[in-house]
Amino acid sequence: MVTSSQPGVRPTPPLDDDVERTRLGHASRRAVPEVEHGGRPAPRATLQLWDGRTLTLEGTALVGRNPAARDGEPAPDQLLQVPDPGRSVSKTHLVLGVDADGVWLRDRNSTNGTVVTLGDGQQILCAPEQKIRVPDRASVAFGDFWLTVAG
Repeated sequence: MVTSSQPGVRPTPPLDDDVERTRLGHASRRAVPEVEHGGRPAPRATLQLWDGRTLTLEGTALVGRNPAARDGEPAPDQLLQVPDPGRSVSKTHLVLGVDADGVWLRDRNSTNGTVVTLGDGQQILCAPEQKIRVPDRASVAFGDFWLTVAG
């Protein structure tokens, strides 16, 4: 309960305990997924990275030693910088994205290429600038690094 000794300010009455328990706190509001037009949740995917980290992919992400958008290209939603002193990964090696159909990637004409390995062991050698769909549990190798789309 808020009390005040200022004239003309009335104290705020306490809330019923049931109302207080059901009120969304600051942390709870963050847990609610963002909603696109049409009332559907924004697409997202979970990626398991080479170093054990997990990344939630939303929108697009550029991946590389020092990834940057090309001139005139829209800024990505995320940047994934790869610590690669051996330079097996290009400056901006690939772009990852997620949409209503799932995860996709496009090799950005990298020096060492990108390979997608499907759950059954089949491999897709990604042609430069070709959009490739990456299903759940597939792994993506780029240079000496990799990531997996968690299912």
